[in-house]
Amino acid sequence: MSLILAYADAPDESNSTIWIVVVSTGLVLLCAGLAMVPACVAWARRHRRAEAIVPLALVWGLGAAISAIATFISQYHWSKDRMTLIESGYYDPQDASGAPAMPWMIWIALAVMYALLIVWAMGRTRVNGRAGKVDGNA
Repeated sequence: MSLILAYADAPDESNSTIWIVVVSTGLVLLCAGLAMVPACVAWARRHRRAEAIVPLALVWGLGAAISAIATFISQYHWSKDRMTLIESGYYDPQDASGAPAMPWMIWIALAVMYALLIVWAMGRTRVNGRAGKVDGNA
């Protein structure tokens, strides 16, 4: 009779699932709030291209939320698996070689796109059909 060593994960406790849902909801709300900034600036300034800025800002918010949630979940699962291995006693706590990589290039691209959206929203305005005039007296 042979002896086979293995380990089985304990059933996932409900607190971890709730934690993922709460943090993901917070990230979605944060990204939605950030996406509304260029849209509100464009609306407040009566930007002539507000109808283009708003959907682009929403697409930016969706991309930012997806990136942030995917990064959080991968980091969370890696941390949980790493702790299981450390507690087994056969894993070096100093070893972080299996950590998921941060998507720095995606985040830099999202930051540049956000800055461009803000600059575009702060651009020329339109009131009474005349570009650049804020009131009818000028």
